[in-house]
Amino acid sequence: ATLLHQHRDAIKVLKPENGTSPHVFYLGLDDAFVTPLMGRAQPALWQEV
Repeated sequence: ATLLHQHRDAIKVLKPENGTSPHVFYLGLDDAFVTPLMGRAQPALWQEV
C-alpha cells in the first residue's frame, strides 16, 4: 500500500472506464496500452494474411 501511495500519480490501470477495483497496477505503462484502439486491429505475426 505504501508503494501505491508513493507512486499514485504514475500508476495506470487497464480499462479504467470499467470503474472496477484493479488487482494489477502498472508503473510506466505507455498510454497506447491504456487507451483502446478504434477501428480494425492489425494482423498478428502468426496469422495468415
